[in-house]
Amino acid sequence: MLRCVVLVMLLAAPARAEAPFAFPKDPAAAAFVRSNLIATFYHEMGHGLIDILDLAVPGREEDAADSLSALMIDRFWSEDAAVELTRNTAAAFVLFDRQTESDGSDQAYWDTHSLDLQRYDNLVCLFYGASPEVRAGLADELGLPEQRRESCPEEYQQASDSWGAMLDGMPPQDHGPGLRLVGPADRNPLTALIAEEIEALNGEYGLPVFVDVTVETCGEANAFYDSRARRIVICEEYAEELARLFAADKEASKKVITP
Repeated sequence: MLRCVVLVMLLAAPARAEAPFAFPKDPAAAAFVRSNLIATFYHEMGHGLIDILDLAVPGREEDAADSLSALMIDRFWSEDAAVELTRNTAAAFVLFDRQTESDGSDQAYWDTHSLDLQRYDNLVCLFYGASPEVRAGLADELGLPEQRRESCPEEYQQASDSWGAMLDGMPPQDHGPGLRLVGPADRNPLTALIAEEIEALNGEYGLPVFVDVTVETCGEANAFYDSRARRIVICEEYAEELARLFAADKEASKKVITP
């Protein structure tokens, strides 16, 4: 089922003593944060599926999780919403790369993740490769080189063949195991967003076991899958970091951000 939620329609949370997370009032900033939280949630779901299904992953597991995120955006959202999700998620990779440069930090070539600009390129390639004729203009806007475009349909097909076949074999949750939010869904707008994603995903896919999902204060800007607890954790600090990242870079106010 294609989803058509308007990403910019987000309201700030009412003021509370414990200062819960609130999406930025600026619609573009709110859409940026929301898009990246959704894409990250899909990424962590990928780690969860690799774990509970004991999937053999060629190459880096992080790259495989990124591929699932791109695939979910393509197959789970209407075209306009999917384009906005992709634009905003790609923009975050650019902004994180710029932050690394401005901080004078070394690129972590040893990291389990690909470099931010590699992740940018892979996301745009996979999304373009899913529908080259429709998304040629987007590929132009996001600076996808012509030479790279040649392989994108094949790269998308490979991701679709591997992840898609597995997802198609996971019928809707109904009353069986699936994703399970721990804590009240209305605690703050961030929890409400993740609860909405859980409900939508459970309506499409079931799991052999429950995977818990928590939204919490972690002491760091992060999101991760805990294999010992079979739990996806979305840290409130990560949402706050996304909002800060957008606000700190003047280029983020542009419709399209390219490296």
